[in-house]
Amino acid sequence: MKLSNRSIFLVGILVLVCVIPMFQVGKDLLSLKSVFELYPILFLPLFVRFESGRENSNRNPSFKETQDVANIIKIESVAQGSEILEPSRTKRFRFEINFRKRIGWLLPGTIFVISGIFFQRLSLVWIGSFWNALAVLYLSGIAFVWPAPFLVFAIPPITGFGSLFLGYKLRLIVTELCVQLIRFIDSSALAVGNQIFFHERWFAVDRVCEGMKMGLASILIAAAFISRANRIGAILISSLVLPLWFFSNLFRVCVLILFQIPAGTWRHELIGIVLFICGIVVPLAFISLLFPNSKQNEFNFSNLILRSPPKILWLILPLSTAISLAPINRFIPVKPYIWPSKIDTFHLDANSTLSDHRIAVYRSKENYLILKRDLFAIGTGHDPRICFEAVGFSFAEQGERNGLKRAELKSPSGEKPILLWWYSITEKSKLDETELSRLTEFAPRRAASDLEWRWKRLLGADVIQWNLYGPNEEELRKIAESFSKEPLGGKKESIQ
Repeated sequence: MKLSNRSIFLVGILVLVCVIPMFQVGKDLLSLKSVFELYPILFLPLFVRFESGRENSNRNPSFKETQDVANIIKIESVAQGSEILEPSRTKRFRFEINFRKRIGWLLPGTIFVISGIFFQRLSLVWIGSFWNALAVLYLSGIAFVWPAPFLVFAIPPITGFGSLFLGYKLRLIVTELCVQLIRFIDSSALAVGNQIFFHERWFAVDRVCEGMKMGLASILIAAAFISRANRIGAILISSLVLPLWFFSNLFRVCVLILFQIPAGTWRHELIGIVLFICGIVVPLAFISLLFPNSKQNEFNFSNLILRSPPKILWLILPLSTAISLAPINRFIPVKPYIWPSKIDTFHLDANSTLSDHRIAVYRSKENYLILKRDLFAIGTGHDPRICFEAVGFSFAEQGERNGLKRAELKSPSGEKPILLWWYSITEKSKLDETELSRLTEFAPRRAASDLEWRWKRLLGADVIQWNLYGPNEEELRKIAESFSKEPLGGKKESIQ
């Protein structure tokens, strides 16, 4: 093996430098039980590129750099009528080519990290740090096939994005099919929304059970196996990956309910990982072995040349990590939002704004009003499902009409409160403290859809998320109507 101990040590140090911000971000965004959800990272070796042809032609970036420099030298030699360029000219070309390649690989991750710091979006820091770690490995001689950087979207905290758009509908489908299968064992089993009644107990098919993360991981891993297969194998893998994912996840939900395994336990996560490997990874791997790519050689670690990381990495990555770990207000002045002490009959909980000035919680008897400002137009961290499910609530029913979203929750104590939420849009100005305190006079317009408020937010509009939580739906709807105006094109509805 041509692996230098010094090179291994230096590469390991730089990868650790990239991973440190991910740990820092994960500490704030993930719970301890989410560690099990990071299992797609274990399949990263599947994305290592190994192709036939000249030794290390696609595997080792140093070979490609040498070939590029040689080709440029030949072209300029012909253009100038000479066969050999001066040594200084050759060195300059080699430096320019190497510099461009290294900057090209580091630029996306660095942009993500800086954007995450500037916009205070920890998920962007997570993505950028993951990309930089792959860039370190690539520039040190370990290349990956193209979907490898996107593996970050199959692990938390990024996985929630797809869930918010398709997750609940998928839960309803999985719930209904699961009940049909369980009825072969217990004919009294029934489904209500995304809940299943079995053996006198209710089970919620929550965000973890919908399988969106497993689905995205399956697609990415399938892409890695497609690169190892011939045309027939690629067609088979492409055709089977989604059915394998769906039925593996359906079988997983059935097993969890039949054996009454609660969420958040190690058994719950272990069953998911085992079924992911047995139901998806193993069949796809078998197809790629049965229909191998004839142009591809078997991977051999003896051909892997691990080089010392480029010096530019020692400048950019530690600096990027140091900035990402420092408090945001050290670099960018952040003016905190000023919240009124009272909105209609709701009184501010002063402690709610201490950890994050963009979020305020108000209370009026049994009802709660939660406001979130400075929303990220393409983000998902604001979604109430993330907050409520994190403290043990499950969403039993969910719907939307005229921009007003409604969900029936099930609390850990067994109660079934109602949650209403919507997004207000103020385009020419921001709702200040005075206008919020007199909200019934300055009620903002509701967004008709998620697409509308995200687009308006990108254009600079003031978008606020409003969450109303309480036991009486009729009372909550009256409050929502007094706090907001109907969306453009919406129809006024009366409270029944």
